Amino acid sequence: MESLGTEQAEKFDGYLNLIRMLRSEAAAAQAERDQYAKAAELRLKRAAALEERLKRYMETTGQKKVQTATGRVVSVVANGGALPLHLKEGKAVPPEYHRIVREVDRTAIRDALVAGAVLDFAELLPRGNHLRVK
Repeated sequence: MESLGTEQAEKFDGYLNLIRMLRSEAAAAQAERDQYAKAAELRLKRAAALEERLKRYMETTGQKKVQTATGRVVSVVANGGALPLHLKEGKAVPPEYHRIVREVDRTAIRDALVAGAVLDFAELLPRGNHLRVK
């Protein structure tokens, strides 16, 4: 770049135009990604609704297992895993059934360091920088 001399302004404009174009293309790709994600979500919800409808039909008609015309087997089976848990409203849960989560308070550490505290487990780093185009 140093050898450009008088062409520097034109080169910078070229760079900035390329940056703008790439950001615009990225925004378009993200919008398209969002549309595909929304379409996928709708399809998954529709598939789940159809599956639930089949399950309800089989439960209503008392059928545990059905074989399709192509030989696939559809059956209503119990879920696995841990038993579902419902906490009753208005009932206090005793302390022995509470979980306490401890996490580092990064804001408190930063505030202490800014205030001049010396902490052997942490230090403040210099800020980075970025390019600004007006």
